[in-house]
Amino acid sequence: MTQTSSGPPVTTLSFRHDTDSELLADPFKTWDRLREEHGTFLSDQAEAHGVWFLLRYDDIHAALQNPGTFSSEIITAGYGVAEGASEPVAFAGLKLIPEMLDPPEHTKYRQLLNPLLTPGKVKALEPMIREHCVSLIDGFVADGHVEFSSVFARRFPTIIFMRLMGLPVDEADQLLDWVDQLMHGPREGEALDAAMERAGKVAMDIFGYLNELIAKRRSQPEDDFVSYLLTCEVDDRPLTDMELMQICFLLYMAGLDTVAGMLGYVFLHLATNDADRQRILDDPAVIPSAVEEFLRHYGIVTTVRVVTTDVEFAGCPMKKDDRVVLPTGSANRDTREFPTADDFDMERNPNRHIAFGAGPHRCVGSHLARLELAIALEEWHKRIPHYRVEDPSAIRHHVAGVSGVDRLPLVFEQGEA
Repeated sequence: MTQTSSGPPVTTLSFRHDTDSELLADPFKTWDRLREEHGTFLSDQAEAHGVWFLLRYDDIHAALQNPGTFSSEIITAGYGVAEGASEPVAFAGLKLIPEMLDPPEHTKYRQLLNPLLTPGKVKALEPMIREHCVSLIDGFVADGHVEFSSVFARRFPTIIFMRLMGLPVDEADQLLDWVDQLMHGPREGEALDAAMERAGKVAMDIFGYLNELIAKRRSQPEDDFVSYLLTCEVDDRPLTDMELMQICFLLYMAGLDTVAGMLGYVFLHLATNDADRQRILDDPAVIPSAVEEFLRHYGIVTTVRVVTTDVEFAGCPMKKDDRVVLPTGSANRDTREFPTADDFDMERNPNRHIAFGAGPHRCVGSHLARLELAIALEEWHKRIPHYRVEDPSAIRHHVAGVSGVDRLPLVFEQGEA
């Protein structure tokens, strides 16, 4: 225990959530252990400011709903920065809109995005989403095996995203490689500085790509998200090119990484829990409720906020410009909110998880994500009812802003359930 000069005793740990070996080996059990042992703690891995971890549901939920104290103006891992910079190289000068804005500025831009992904708009996408899902599965179902993460989990939402943005599907490999380099932290044996430099270069490549896309849609609009954004106004003026790129950059990261990460944990769970898989086979009507429990049990998003003023919060004496790390993977398994949090219950009700966040930044794509997950479960199990992990030692996780399974080799038998 370390005593600070301006508050109660707090635990200080040598911990980074993007590189910690225990967390990378088993993210959810590690969050569970840290939450029950410490509740909150301070990381010693940053020099310029404090990095606080809040691990309990109530604390995380309250912080997400209080943008006045916990700002989204700079959302980063918060540990190290380039010399002379105030934020990591990958995000230097980059303000993702509306994610890196606080109300009331945030509200103006969020209102532009809301119409894109309403329940009605998402429902209309179902035939396209289902068609692409079936096509992907049909491409490997006869093989009897698949590396799930690269062949299905990442490609399924990517194809959908590219359709919505008006991008050619044959460029999927490039977009997937960029998001992997940008979002998943240092690779094995890679130094932090090298990882940050690599991510910074990739961010510039993505900006160039999006700039070309925006220019193309200005001259040749289509029925897609970019063309819609080109018609939008904020403060009685059209969006600038920089605003357009920053919005598209955020849609790119969210559209390619979050559902992919969730799918990995959904199918890892079902491949290793026969009774739960059989329940879906026996009663597909349980899938919508099962999706909610997957979202709760495997919260993949870890977001960061910046403290705007000196404050004591959750027993932590925070200083202005400190960072606060908020892992939903810990909040959603807190027994204080979910009395049987360790149990995976497909019919849990109520299920007040915060997998999509809370407060003004609650995920705008939640309806789309739910539909993609439900369709994947439905169509996969029509074609591949029984499957298992081929080599458990080959499973690899990443844990940064969005957690996921890097490798998930599955073997199966083709046939009807």
